[in-house]
Amino acid sequence: MSERRPILPATRGAPTDFTVHQLSVFRTVAQHLSYTRAAEALYLSQPAITQQIRTLELMLGMRLFARRGRGIVLTPAGGVAEAC
Repeated sequence: MSERRPILPATRGAPTDFTVHQLSVFRTVAQHLSYTRAAEALYLSQPAITQQIRTLELMLGMRLFARRGRGIVLTPAGGVAEAC
């Protein structure tokens, strides 16, 4: 995980409560390590999955996934979130 990205600033005024749906999307993406396969498993579009993860990352103020080559990996913060 050589890619270092800054922690995203939490958006002022953004809701701080995440939904069960967002957590379900996160868990499915973490299991498959693919937005596309997670979308197929959840019967959603890939852009819908990407938006849910982006919203969750903005609420938490940290990245949960990082790009590696053509795929994605969990960041250290994402790994902690998955363990919970």
